[in-house]
Amino acid sequence: MVNWIQQLSSAWMVLLQISFIATITFILSLAVYLFYKRIYDRLKKTNNLWDDLLIFALHKPLQFLIWVFGLLFALQSIVNLIPHFEYNFVFPVIRNILVVIAIVWFLLSYIKLLEARLINKAQAHHQLDRATTFAMSRLMRIGVVLIAVLILLQIIGVPIAGLVAFGGVGALIIGLASKELLENLFGGLMIFTDRHFMVGDTISSPDRNIEGAVEAIGWRLTRIRNADRQPIYVPNSVFSSIIVVNFSRMYNRRISKMIGLRYSDFNKIKPIQQDIVAMLKAHAEIDQEMVIVRFSNYGASSLEIQIIVLTKTADWLKFLAIQEDVLFKIAAIIAKHGAEFAYPTYTVEIPDKVAITNDEELTEK
Repeated sequence: MVNWIQQLSSAWMVLLQISFIATITFILSLAVYLFYKRIYDRLKKTNNLWDDLLIFALHKPLQFLIWVFGLLFALQSIVNLIPHFEYNFVFPVIRNILVVIAIVWFLLSYIKLLEARLINKAQAHHQLDRATTFAMSRLMRIGVVLIAVLILLQIIGVPIAGLVAFGGVGALIIGLASKELLENLFGGLMIFTDRHFMVGDTISSPDRNIEGAVEAIGWRLTRIRNADRQPIYVPNSVFSSIIVVNFSRMYNRRISKMIGLRYSDFNKIKPIQQDIVAMLKAHAEIDQEMVIVRFSNYGASSLEIQIIVLTKTADWLKFLAIQEDVLFKIAAIIAKHGAEFAYPTYTVEIPDKVAITNDEELTEK
């Protein structure tokens, strides 16, 4: 009877302890929630990039820890009633594992939110491209997960030193077996860090006959779509050994033409040249830093005028429209002066003693 009363008394004490722990846990959780709601709206209005994201990412893991610790304390009160239960070993391990999980949860959430914020800022101010931000975020997430795994192994009693030594030998074997894969991975990292092109750029490589718009940059392959809308998959390691021309980073495009006039229009070359220069100087889409119009050569059947100018735009379609307009205006200038374009001609000299009869036979006089 006395033992039963003692057990009932102990059960009531445990119930009171659990009630007290639940109340304290609820109060702490409510306080954290109210603090979050109050401070988060204020931090969103600041110019700092990271402060509101830090509070947002910390809110749920912190709530998780509060309730986890409350639950552990409550369970510890319950297991005190169980005789010969070694909770001094079990609960610290569980507690440490859950703390590591909460920290990893917070860090991964913060990295993800920071990635999205940086991408939005990059699109607005053109300071950082999406591919680089994504690569940095992925590397940080991988680093967080690897460190967390090592810590968790240490918590549950796995010797890290032997694991690291085994991992080193294993990494060497894997590296030798997957040489090309690692080359592509490091090639992708090089693209992300060097940023010699990014998604959306139009590139060309005369070494490998590659030309098109970059659609995606992965860790192993880069997808390029050519003018025929065909996808080209290029291993990232290739870009470390080839020449890449990035058309999207051009400031101008060049119009380079050779105009041939008839030899009979020799006296008209100078005024035609002056009018072409005046037209190009007055053209709103021509960069005035380089306007070259020169009589350059006596051709086989034409007098050649070389024209080299730069357009203000690098857009391909706009460039074609500007080039077309310039060529039409050059043709109008040549026609205005009564000159004509030359075309290949041949002159056949017939000796005086040879005549052409009506039946087109050559006869001697």
